Amino acid sequence: FIFYFLLYQKYTTMKTLISCCVCMLMVCVGKDAFAKIWRVNNGGASADFTDMNSAIAAASAGDTIQVEGSNTPYNFTNAKKLIFIGPGYLLTKNPKTQFDPNSANVYGTFSPGSDGSVLMGFVLYSTISLEANNVKICRNDGNGNTIQIGDNTGNTYSNDTIEQNYYVAISYTGTAVISNLQVNNNMLYYVTLPVTNVTGVFYNNIVNSTLTVSNFLLENNIIDGDTTGIASTNVFKNNILYNGTTTAVNGNGNFYVAPFTNIFVDWTDLFTSTTGTDGDAVLKTGSPAIGKGVGGVNLGVFSGALTYVLSGMPPVPSIYQLSVPNTINTSPMPVTISIASHN
Repeated sequence: FIFYFLLYQKYTTMKTLISCCVCMLMVCVGKDAFAKIWRVNNGGASADFTDMNSAIAAASAGDTIQVEGSNTPYNFTNAKKLIFIGPGYLLTKNPKTQFDPNSANVYGTFSPGSDGSVLMGFVLYSTISLEANNVKICRNDGNGNTIQIGDNTGNTYSNDTIEQNYYVAISYTGTAVISNLQVNNNMLYYVTLPVTNVTGVFYNNIVNSTLTVSNFLLENNIIDGDTTGIASTNVFKNNILYNGTTTAVNGNGNFYVAPFTNIFVDWTDLFTSTTGTDGDAVLKTGSPAIGKGVGGVNLGVFSGALTYVLSGMPPVPSIYQLSVPNTINTSPMPVTISIASHN
């Protein structure tokens, strides 16, 4: 079916061809899981919409919005339960990602009413504001930008998840009460959460700069930055630190390592946007983080229940190689498609 579809589309542009193939594959694998899939592309290719807010307005709760790569950022304000899927990031630095190397850059707000939404596979162009319950922000490149949780109206939010993200910061605003925040398997620029109002768990992360948390369970993390903001109200187990000075982290399997270049394949390049890549966070042979976690697991993002996925590839089929003749000499037209899945 895909081959005949490609033949029918022989006069379209290559970019439109790739986008349509991806959409069809997603429909095939996801029609039972999602009510409807909408396509958004502001780069010139034919799609349902050119902006995310128009797609949100048309979508029903439970729908999926597939946002395609572009050099122009997208913004959104969402108050529905929706799944947003981008193409991933660092697409030229890891194998079997996407044929089209452009990422989708986004910024926006999950407003009250967007409970249960998902955002995955994007590059953050600016801040993502989180003001809802059970929202999952996963497999994104923060590009040094912030996921900001909370609001100024004192609402209560619970069970949000921030996981498997690269180079992202987490901060808090306002007077909201945040409970059971799940922060797992991220490469974090910094984390600044208040002494009160926010509780949760913090597993298998790498923190490059300041970590300020209270009332959390922290296990199997690798923390380079200042840990003086780690309060004694935390439960802190089996973490590596570099320059922490607070007595709250002593014992319980926690230990200090210097330099961090002994831990990773390339620590010095990990958070360098021009030359670094997420694969730099792999533990090198003989790393002191191997087997030092709770239960004998490794520390860092490539361990635990939800291991980090290179390039934030979403768990749907992706076309990473496509060969189509420039001219049609035979019927049917020979087409070669290489597809990978990233669960």
